[in-house]
Amino acid sequence: QISDPSLLTDSESAQYRASQWLIDFDDYQVCPSDDQELVQRYIASLLYYSLDGDRWNSCSQDFMRPCDNDIRWLSNTETCKWSGNQCYPISGSTKLSALGPDDNGASGSIPTEVSYLTELIDINLDDNNGISGPIPENIGNMDALVGLDLDNNIMTGTIPESIYDLPKLEYLDLNNNIFTGTISTEIGRLDLKLLQLNSNAFIGTIPSEIGLLNSLTVLTLDVNDLSGTIPSELNSAFDLQELTFSNNRNLNGTLPTVFGEFRFLESLRFSLNEFTGNIPTEYGQLIKLENLNFSGNKLGGKIPSELGLLVEATHLIFHNNDFTGVMPQEICDLKTNGKLDILTSDCQGLNPQIVCQCCDACFPA
Repeated sequence: QISDPSLLTDSESAQYRASQWLIDFDDYQVCPSDDQELVQRYIASLLYYSLDGDRWNSCSQDFMRPCDNDIRWLSNTETCKWSGNQCYPISGSTKLSALGPDDNGASGSIPTEVSYLTELIDINLDDNNGISGPIPENIGNMDALVGLDLDNNIMTGTIPESIYDLPKLEYLDLNNNIFTGTISTEIGRLDLKLLQLNSNAFIGTIPSEIGLLNSLTVLTLDVNDLSGTIPSELNSAFDLQELTFSNNRNLNGTLPTVFGEFRFLESLRFSLNEFTGNIPTEYGQLIKLENLNFSGNKLGGKIPSELGLLVEATHLIFHNNDFTGVMPQEICDLKTNGKLDILTSDCQGLNPQIVCQCCDACFPA
């Protein structure tokens, strides 16, 4: 039993519509012994009706809507071939490996029955802008799940604790939703390569267990309501390429020196928080860094000349802090000898905090 029997008899429910489509309108011949195709066909059609599939931008069952050369949902072919879905990469396989649709104007809530697709590898429902409701509580049953991509929707609720039971999860992309609650200490049980939680409503501190995620390449925690310091345990994610803490307002403490050892970093952003102390000179070792943003904090001291070694930097943002002195010539030289496009500091007025003749934008002290 996959769905609540009462929902299968409720003519207003997506479960009823999916089961009736399967019984009365589906022309695809499913072998009675092929439980795999029958189950995934029911759940995929349930997803279609739960997410208002008839109104999708493309590849709905409505032939008046475009589909280019793709296969429409609720078509009389294998479920894994419907637009946005994928089959297992085995010749002739009809097993569903990825479930869409992404970027298709879907709206509504994800049905809990999705968790019965225990061999599914990826859920790709990002960029729909209208998917609401929570992540299904029983998502932890999906032992094969590698990627959960739900960003750019209007989903709510907390991250289910069962998500930390997923042994193969590598990509957790939840940014730009309305998720709430704290980041669980259980996060350290996963082996994530990507964790994007930015632009939600998470509260509390960043758990020290996040330092156990040594395989991370992307960690974005900006635009939440996080507080406290950056945990010192975040010291061995040497493959990080993007690391952002901006616009939490209440993150504080000093900037971790160890980040200067994350040599693959391309984006490092601390803006709009309460960070204090000096910029570590070690950040000059980040030779791949393109975007470095310190704006809107309480950082002080001199801007280190070592940042002039950041030859790949296009944005160096220092304004709205307590820095003093002169912008190092080594940084100014990046305008001609490097790729620097935008340089800002508190260099406005007759007695500026920073004397900068090469800045693109000057802000008042």
